[in-house]
Amino acid sequence: MIEKLILLLKREWNTSKMVESDFITFNINRLIKAFYVAAPISLILIIMFSMFQKVTTPIEEQWRSSIVFAHGVLMIAMVLLRILSEFYIKNQDLKRFGKMIQYSGFILVLVAGVSITAIDLQITLAISPFLIGTMVAGVIFLIRPFHTLIIYTCMLLTFGFVVSGVLESPIDKLSTMSNALMASAVGFAISLITFQTSKRSLLQKGFIESQQEQLEILNKKLRRLASHDDLTDLYSRRTFISKVEDSAMKQLDDFQCISIFDIDHFKEINDEFGHPFGDYVLQKLSNLVLSLLLPGELVARWGGEEFILYMPHRSSTSGFERVEYIRKQIEKTPFLFQEITTHITVSFGVSELQCNELKYFDKAYSRADKAMYQAKSNGRNQSCVYKIDSTT
Repeated sequence: MIEKLILLLKREWNTSKMVESDFITFNINRLIKAFYVAAPISLILIIMFSMFQKVTTPIEEQWRSSIVFAHGVLMIAMVLLRILSEFYIKNQDLKRFGKMIQYSGFILVLVAGVSITAIDLQITLAISPFLIGTMVAGVIFLIRPFHTLIIYTCMLLTFGFVVSGVLESPIDKLSTMSNALMASAVGFAISLITFQTSKRSLLQKGFIESQQEQLEILNKKLRRLASHDDLTDLYSRRTFISKVEDSAMKQLDDFQCISIFDIDHFKEINDEFGHPFGDYVLQKLSNLVLSLLLPGELVARWGGEEFILYMPHRSSTSGFERVEYIRKQIEKTPFLFQEITTHITVSFGVSELQCNELKYFDKAYSRADKAMYQAKSNGRNQSCVYKIDSTT
């Protein structure tokens, strides 16, 4: 039972500490709004008590003057806090400064309640200002429960000290302190409930936002997995064809071509060095080709060690020259993986993409594929062009 209580208190302490910084700006904004209510009320009370002339005893005159003085000091303190609050709003990175303002405002409300009640005790046993102060402080400010408990306790002890000096009758002291204790308990309860409710709301909001961010990240990953190859991060077949069709439709009157290329002797690479090295070769080759692409060109992993390249604004002749440049760059690039270094070669097949074939992509692919196998039959590590009017 004690262990559960300790765990509960630790959890409450940690979660309260988590939201403390978030509540600073919230408290100061409330303090600013409260100023526009409390300051006019204090000003009205100063005017009312200053104009009140029906006093019959020196005690009443002293009471009236003390009330005016107390509200005057309160007005000055509120104006000062208002200025400091405005400074903090413009410099919200000063968290310690903001914390000082919020605690100053919280304590000011309670001190006002104690002071005005102490003055009122000269002529009445009512402690309404103290009760109002404890309740207002609990409603306006979202302060950690442990801290509010300390502050409320200190204010109650201070009030008890004041009562013992103002009241002489033990019965009056007991009655007043009993009421003050109840007022403090009510104020602390309000503060605790308000803080806990706001804390849960903030933590829940943060949890929901975190879940939404994670869901969005997951959705992005899923969308990318749907459109890209998982190993090489190149376009998938479907995405590649869709993008080629979109690009080709915008340039029907221009030359376009595609190229199929395949890693030579890839099975032997896997058998000799292992599949992890084979995966590395596929990834590095993909990154290398991506780095060589010109604007408008597209590349995708077609399957296994086979890739496909789209080259707009190129005839089969210029397409051949383009893939020859890429092939030579691949040939001279070392592939280093876990102290294993090797070079690879690639065979290219090139075919023009006719505008009337955009919805029949397989025809152009089939020609480029035949050209690639011709390049392999000719000895690999070379490029071959399929001529549209050829019969082979």
